[in-house]
Amino acid sequence: MMKDQHREYKVRNENYFGVAAIIILVFILMMTIINLNYFIRRNKQNLEAKSKNDLIKLEEEQDVVRKPSCLIVTGQDKNHSMEIIEESLEKAKIEYISKVTFEDIVDNELLSAEIIIINGSEFPSLGNVDMLLKYIEKGKHIIFTSMPDVDYIQTSELEEIMGIKKVTQSQYQEGVKFLPGFLLGGLLEFPEILFNEPKVELLSTTKTYVASSEESAVIWRNIYGESEIYVVNVPFFESNIGHGILSAIMAQIYPDYIYPIINAKVFTYSGLPYVSNENTSELKEIYSRNAMQLQQDIIIPEILGINKSRDLIPSGFITNNFNNYYNKEIDTFTLKQINNYEKKIYELGGELGMVYSGDLRKDIQLYKKLFKDKNLKSILLKEQDFEVMSELIDKGYLSYMDSVLGPRTVNNKTFGYLTENTVFIPFTINGVTYTDLEKLEFYADITAFGAIVQNLNLEQIIFPEGDKDNWMNVSKKYKKFIDSYRDKFNMIKARNISDTVESVKKYSNNYPSIEYFKNKIEIRFDKWYGESYFILRTTKEVESITEGTIEKIEEGAYLVTVENKEVDISLR
Repeated sequence: MMKDQHREYKVRNENYFGVAAIIILVFILMMTIINLNYFIRRNKQNLEAKSKNDLIKLEEEQDVVRKPSCLIVTGQDKNHSMEIIEESLEKAKIEYISKVTFEDIVDNELLSAEIIIINGSEFPSLGNVDMLLKYIEKGKHIIFTSMPDVDYIQTSELEEIMGIKKVTQSQYQEGVKFLPGFLLGGLLEFPEILFNEPKVELLSTTKTYVASSEESAVIWRNIYGESEIYVVNVPFFESNIGHGILSAIMAQIYPDYIYPIINAKVFTYSGLPYVSNENTSELKEIYSRNAMQLQQDIIIPEILGINKSRDLIPSGFITNNFNNYYNKEIDTFTLKQINNYEKKIYELGGELGMVYSGDLRKDIQLYKKLFKDKNLKSILLKEQDFEVMSELIDKGYLSYMDSVLGPRTVNNKTFGYLTENTVFIPFTINGVTYTDLEKLEFYADITAFGAIVQNLNLEQIIFPEGDKDNWMNVSKKYKKFIDSYRDKFNMIKARNISDTVESVKKYSNNYPSIEYFKNKIEIRFDKWYGESYFILRTTKEVESITEGTIEKIEEGAYLVTVENKEVDISLR
């Protein structure tokens, strides 16, 4: 009996222990599952957090900036300023859409555009201020190419949007000053420029880039909400100066901005060498020489010396006769001298072309007479010849030419194609005397195109109007002016005409894809035409470049030489 009770007690205890063990195992298993679950969930959260942090870090590192794109609102009267804007954007390879009024803009066009460029003089007919405010609320940057009517500004919210504290009706003002960091060239002052525009005093939310001598704002930026509002209060966009002004404004909108340029420094001489003697009696009185002796003993040696000492390349444009009559014969001595001058010019890398005389057929005949083994590739047009340029193009006369050079005019396009095969190269400086307006055009061209083309017309030496046309005076002024910008822009490459033509063609035909990241710029070409050039405007330090070189122009501006179809620029 006692044994049975003991056995039963023992079995009961074993059952208790078994149940307890099972309960403990189940508990441990449940805890393990819970802990495992927690671990998996926590690990997943950690992975998600890590992925999120990595993504944030990646976004911070990449920070893709949309490509610059513009909407242009022209108004019914699409004046020359709007044509300048369109041409500038095309040359800078920036996408744009032109509309007549605000109402013509559709949502998807507005969505893709970052900048709205407005013909300010037409503003009341484009739309109202409420419509403009909607664009500003979306963070669009605004550029007014000119000031709207003062009465309209004062009776609307435009004063506040533009950052104007006080504005008066148009009045004559003299002198403009460009602060450093806007156009290339540093602080630029043009005291003789005269204009008749509203006098403007600004609010504290603005930044002035250009002011008159009376401290009236000429070009400025206002911060309004999330937008930057740029206003140009002088008709710069009515001329080719507008190309440089728009490039400068784009560089202010974007902390990193890169655009293609030509990269050419060109020196030409019209009337070099002479082919015939002119004005002999007066020249002998001044120089004791006739025209041929003057060029042989004085002018050509000094021109060659000026170019050689400054690492420049001279290109001459022959004038047979300044009175536009042709000599029936060129004597053996003159022909020998001309070929000798040609040899010296070519030794420095230069070339020879012809000044257009009014009969291109005769020009070509004379050129072949002088240089039997060389075809005439370039002609130079004088100011009066621009009236017949359309006729020359229409009749196909220019199809023989690689290039046409000449003075810039308001209605003429700047660097680019005249015909399918012929490019136009305008003078950025013509002569050694220049107005402040011409000097401003010069710096605008450097900013927009990275190009300097200076022509010296030797006709003024052969037919002097006074002591100022004495070669000694002209050569001193010429050297002084070259030296005034040579150090500033010594990185711009000296080129002859043929090399400049090739550079203009690449500049016109290249359509690079440019993508901006936080600290990197990627440049890609679908079609590669060879070494290409850009100007980079940035507030950052340039760290490195792949497949290219970078040379500093001035603070915040660099010349970029691209040597491959895929290039990366790292910034810091």
